[in-house]
Amino acid sequence: MNFDNARSIAVNHIGERAAVPVLVSNANWSVYVGPFSTFSDAEWAASQLGGTAIPPNPARIAITDSGTPVVLFDNVWGTAQFADPSGITAIDSGRYRGVIEPFIRNGIFTAVNIINIEDYLLSVVPSEMPAVWHIEALKAQAVAARTYALTRLYIRLEDGFNLCDTVQTQVYRGVEVEHENSTRAVQETRGIMAFHNGYLINAVYFSSSGGHTENSENVWTNSVPYLRGVREIFETEYMQWSRSFTLQQLTHFMAQNGHNIGTVTAVRYRHAPASNRVIELTFVGTNGSVTYNNDAIRRAFRHSADGNLQSTNFIINNIQTANVAPPVPVIQGYVQDGYINVVDVNGVTRRVAVSDISSIFGGNALIKQYTVPPAVPAPVQTTVTSPSIVINGRGWGHGAGMSQFGARGMAEAGFTFRQILQHYYTDIEVR
Repeated sequence: MNFDNARSIAVNHIGERAAVPVLVSNANWSVYVGPFSTFSDAEWAASQLGGTAIPPNPARIAITDSGTPVVLFDNVWGTAQFADPSGITAIDSGRYRGVIEPFIRNGIFTAVNIINIEDYLLSVVPSEMPAVWHIEALKAQAVAARTYALTRLYIRLEDGFNLCDTVQTQVYRGVEVEHENSTRAVQETRGIMAFHNGYLINAVYFSSSGGHTENSENVWTNSVPYLRGVREIFETEYMQWSRSFTLQQLTHFMAQNGHNIGTVTAVRYRHAPASNRVIELTFVGTNGSVTYNNDAIRRAFRHSADGNLQSTNFIINNIQTANVAPPVPVIQGYVQDGYINVVDVNGVTRRVAVSDISSIFGGNALIKQYTVPPAVPAPVQTTVTSPSIVINGRGWGHGAGMSQFGARGMAEAGFTFRQILQHYYTDIEVR
């Protein structure tokens, strides 16, 4: 029986119970009459009517209209799809382009939105970046999000879909958040992606760095040639945050994290020389010590009331410090409107005479790098000896790839989306 036959029978059914078309296997439709409060009720009714009682099924999915079943899918996985004729389908409180495919796996209901990548980006871009921001920043976000999505298509296949709708991949909230500005950014960069040596890059991004992005190996594990830390040019806004913990709280957190190191008595941490981000954090206890590295540092405080740290760009106050001069830092500069500028070690923009101009983009140019010695040696290792610590930080996110607030600042300063992407991702092509 096909769907039209089943729907016709259901519509013409006369009785005390509702009749609903149901997909029982690939392209095989039937009609269920019910519901009954218990299976024994269904068995009794079947004996009276000459039908078959259908046992309960935890994989049964009902599509309802104001609480009334319209169509059922009975233990069908990956074959049932539906869409509103308008092209935008509502499910729960959201509305989505494309089609909806519902299924239940391991007792969990999942509704998958099957959608064209460009339509997907119409929601992702304004979900990830405010749509009122400069159009060139939105274009940079669109290209990064498009590239990122296409490198993630096989990550969640075991779960029955390609991408989730959270920050685990990219935030996707459907039609409700679409905006004419972000839609324009997607349309004007349609099909454009970022490549390194002919391959799509892992176009990771985050909110703000607080002054300097980070090398990939100082965030995760592998050194990726196009994910090199760079000093911000125009990240004029970034989050500043502060967290306070007693050593007793740290002892509790370590125990909850599964580390039996006894009572925490001290904390040591080490910065990356160029970015000044913390890449090693050690908790010393009466029964041993435990060290967190790279982005895992943010999760060391996961059991606190505020959860993870916002970034690894921080210092710890209430400490005794061992001042060790780091290697000479790399400082980035830029040329704009005929003037040569540089961002110094303190994040202050000043004019200097620099001849090393590595690449020119129209009227602007980026100076690849040059070095200046720090005015004061910066501490690279510190130990806390007081009964509490205060963590003062800047920025939000893992710190690798594109800073969204930095992209906004560059866009407002006149840089194009290609220049923005080529600043944050080293030696890439945007095409």
